[in-house]
Amino acid sequence: MTTATGTPGKRDFTALYTAPDPRPYFSYFRTLEYGVVGTGARLFRRLVEALADGEGGPGAPGDDASVVADVCCSYGQDAALLNHDLDEDELFSHWADPATADLDRDALVRRDREFFATRRRPDAVTVLGLDASAPAVEYGLAAGLLDGGVAADTEADPDVDLSVLAPVTGAVVTGGVGYVGARTFARVVDAADEQPWVCGLVLRWVDLRPVATELEQRGYTVQVADGCPVTQRRMFDDERPAVLAGLDALGRRPGVLEERGYHAAVPFLATPRSMRALPLERLAAGLEHA
Repeated sequence: MTTATGTPGKRDFTALYTAPDPRPYFSYFRTLEYGVVGTGARLFRRLVEALADGEGGPGAPGDDASVVADVCCSYGQDAALLNHDLDEDELFSHWADPATADLDRDALVRRDREFFATRRRPDAVTVLGLDASAPAVEYGLAAGLLDGGVAADTEADPDVDLSVLAPVTGAVVTGGVGYVGARTFARVVDAADEQPWVCGLVLRWVDLRPVATELEQRGYTVQVADGCPVTQRRMFDDERPAVLAGLDALGRRPGVLEERGYHAAVPFLATPRSMRALPLERLAAGLEHA
């Protein structure tokens, strides 16, 4: 997802996020070893399963029928991996398949609806998408990956109607923190009928504190698993100064992944204080090696 401001120092991928279908996005990001979407799906599935098993306590959001808001949903890739029996390599291969080059968008939609229908998990959750890219949201809806959605810039537009998010019990984000911030997350949780949990991955050099403060003021407990860094994607050389400056501003040193030339992300989890604390470090253990 991109906004008018984006993340200073980070490469601008607007043209990929706003294409009519996911082929350009996935063909390009495959070359960057983009892995955070698969890691996020594994984390979110573990959390949904833990809540279904009652670990959040009686009445915890998501302990019965989960309705998840996917913040910065793009083309619905989080939903694709969360709700279907496939991994990120299969998803990238599917959407970067040269055999689809001659298909128009409608034919690709039909192909995707058939493909994902055969992979649908019996424990699939309802996913409602939110993204600034109308073409991406529209594709996710047409392909059956998103059950509903809103295309809006929640950082810049003060009149965004998020009433479609009223039934959500949880919110997820894989690559959006920094493109969206405290204002968006406040709007998402305020739109829900009951306080939803919020779970995601944030780049180590991007400051999560404004989002955490906003949620804490709304009655949340926020955990960050600093000891569980995961690969986001390969870093461009011209991004490195911003990464190092961001880490320094947060009092962090470059880790193994940054030293090897990758963006690194860490999991975070915000839960209403009425909900029993869930052990994020346990949920996040071994995510990249699952």
